[in-house]
Amino acid sequence: MPNIQSLREKLDLLPDLCNEQMWPKVVDLEVNFPVDRTQLDQAIKTYGPWLAGAAAIGFLSGYMRSLAPYYEYIVLVCLAVGAWAFLQIRPHLKQWSEQSRRRREEESKLTQWIREELMKFLDPEFQFNSQPEFPKEVYTTCGLFPSSYDRAAAYGALAGMISQTQFNLVEISTHKKQTHKDSRGRTTVTWELIYRGLLFKADFNKNFNSHTLVQVERAQGRLGFLARGIQRLRGAQSELQRVKMESPEFEKVFKVTSTDPIEARYKLTPAFMEHFLGLRNKYGDGVELVFMNQQAIISIPHQKSFLPLYFNLKDLTQSLQSAAEELVDVLEIIEDLELDNRAWNRSSVQQKGA
Repeated sequence: MPNIQSLREKLDLLPDLCNEQMWPKVVDLEVNFPVDRTQLDQAIKTYGPWLAGAAAIGFLSGYMRSLAPYYEYIVLVCLAVGAWAFLQIRPHLKQWSEQSRRRREEESKLTQWIREELMKFLDPEFQFNSQPEFPKEVYTTCGLFPSSYDRAAAYGALAGMISQTQFNLVEISTHKKQTHKDSRGRTTVTWELIYRGLLFKADFNKNFNSHTLVQVERAQGRLGFLARGIQRLRGAQSELQRVKMESPEFEKVFKVTSTDPIEARYKLTPAFMEHFLGLRNKYGDGVELVFMNQQAIISIPHQKSFLPLYFNLKDLTQSLQSAAEELVDVLEIIEDLELDNRAWNRSSVQQKGA
């Protein structure tokens, strides 16, 4: 079972993995599925002017009917020349299109294989899904987002264990449909971004039954008027109460509400608040948190694609190392927030007391 230190040690060995296992696959791809435009470019260079000239003369002759008594014949000749030129180019275009299609298919298979091998390299127990389902239940019930949306997507998910702590990481986005009509009655549809980023879910090793939200004070301004109404409604239904925290610095940034203020203070220790402020400094002002169902769920706004683990086959080692390092940085949240600290688990405390 890995911890962050062991994962970082493995990252140092990633160049060897690339050189020994991954680069040979890339070389095979280049050899077995080449895409060669040489013949197509030569055909376009040779017959393209004929095709363009026939099209231009045929087009211009339409404006010169009165000056061209043999207009119909000119058009027929232009069509014949254009068809002849296109037929000379077409086989090369078809060959290049087929090569490109096969190359894309094989590249897709190879990149998926590389992602899977990377995850096995980091930890054989890691489970990576490049096409996960959108986590609708978590999104709509956690309280960090408006429950109403018109379009949602999930781009990648990773699950596993770090230091005996189960985690799940998924990249998502949600949009709301906006329909506008102009003065002429024409309808325009736009998609307003509600959220794009990472949902990081991990077991929280303190026993609790409450629902606790840690939100940026200005978060409601980000969500807009509709979201504010939804948040107030959800708060009233779940009887969330504002919780006074011990850290003035933490309270300047975050608003804490909970169904059980005592449990909220039990979970949000001074050390935890300090670590969470550090997490905010690391990932930006939009980082928020909810405790529910014995888990800590952290929202990290992230505009760039992340979990698809994009990398460049031509610069495989460096780009893959960069993607892997960014992934390990996110997983470090478990240790940054001491979610792996089992000393605070109530059952552990009771056992020690006995």
